[in-house]
Amino acid sequence: MSNYLQRSRHDTTYLFRRRVPADLIRVLGHTQLYKSLGTTSRREARVLARALAVETDRLFATAREMTKAKPDEGLTIDWTMSIDFDEFQRPRKLNVQAEPHEQEAVNTAIQTALGSLPAPTLGHPALAAPKPATRLADAAAQYFTQHELKPTTLKRYKPVIRRFVEHFGDDHPLEQITQTKFAEFAAAVTADESREVKTRQTDITIAGTFMNWHASRSEHVAKLTAATLKPKRQTPASEDRSEHSLDDMAAIFAAVAASRHKTPEEFWVTVGCALTGCRVEELAQIDTATDLKRHDSGIWYLDLNGRPDPDGITRRSMKRMASWRVVPLHPVLVELGFVRFLQGRAKSPTRRPFDARFTPHAEIVSPDEAKDGSSLIKWSHYISRWGGRRKTELRKSGAISTSDTTYFHSMRHTLTTCLARAGVTEEIRATIEGQSHGGVNGQVYTKLKTDPRRLMTRWCVARNRSRCGFAKL
Repeated sequence: MSNYLQRSRHDTTYLFRRRVPADLIRVLGHTQLYKSLGTTSRREARVLARALAVETDRLFATAREMTKAKPDEGLTIDWTMSIDFDEFQRPRKLNVQAEPHEQEAVNTAIQTALGSLPAPTLGHPALAAPKPATRLADAAAQYFTQHELKPTTLKRYKPVIRRFVEHFGDDHPLEQITQTKFAEFAAAVTADESREVKTRQTDITIAGTFMNWHASRSEHVAKLTAATLKPKRQTPASEDRSEHSLDDMAAIFAAVAASRHKTPEEFWVTVGCALTGCRVEELAQIDTATDLKRHDSGIWYLDLNGRPDPDGITRRSMKRMASWRVVPLHPVLVELGFVRFLQGRAKSPTRRPFDARFTPHAEIVSPDEAKDGSSLIKWSHYISRWGGRRKTELRKSGAISTSDTTYFHSMRHTLTTCLARAGVTEEIRATIEGQSHGGVNGQVYTKLKTDPRRLMTRWCVARNRSRCGFAKL
């Protein structure tokens, strides 16, 4: 049986829609019947739609009976009246469509209809119990304590959700935030032009995720949509960040090579990110004792993952599940001594590659102090800051020419461009850099992300050092 449900044009509420039988179109003067159900909850809309389905069945049967005597004549409707009731069976809204000269008949009908209503059955549990009212501040606190959020994700979400709570107020009932109210919040976020469009888009998405997390756990919270409420991009995503030119990469390599022996961490984090395609946090958080591996074919590679340390505490976080992968170490990196550097760091207390120079942005807690088996640590926090300063210095000295780049992340763009120009397929490029590709077949069945030999066989870019500035190393 059809439920006759349809989303409104703006995707903000549900409508009841039913086709009029062919033999009654001339009689009723319509091909379809519409009515707004006034709710964004599909569960509630289905209940209301079933009631309207019964009413329209009765309407169709009545129309057929009234036209049997004079089948060639249409049905004339002088006026209509509808009464909307709340959950306690009290009249909430009255809608009348009538001509002025029919007012007396309408008034009489209204009095008759209201007088024949049964007394509200307030003793019935389904009608007497009001909807729960959860303080928005309490709902946020509940969301923050859930076990599903990674520590780094929680850190990103907290300020956004707190601004969401501030917009409505701590005491505002969670259950009273409708699609319309959420759209008003999204409009306020969009209007804040002091923040980047991408940031505003993300904030609206996070607020929607917060609301829908509660909606999936309570029938009293409306399921909301944020997709059509986010501000539109003014430029394509490809212009968010530029890549480093090969001349700029040569200058960057030359700068870190000059202090390679004095500050080896600065050298290796720069060259490592440039020649692996890793995000700086991915490289900075590896456990050098367990994540540096050698394939049977002799290829050295990194096993990038979000697994706990040997003491059971998770001190690393991958951006997404697609980021779990192996990354083969280019022969240039091995020749330069990257493997020896990582093996030397395996004996340090934390076994991380760069924390001797760059302190992690958090305390490395013990198992007893860790919450839910996780420790919020940003291994690359001070590395990124150093990279920003180094890029500014190179820019001011005239060593590099581009200004709309970031020190580390633009290296990923440069590597992608080099790989593409060398004919490396998108599948290999996406796998090396930890991006989704290929749907279920590519992600689950091909196992490309866990095969360093196949990745290295197809990774044929930059064999000549001078092509990407490697001669400066």
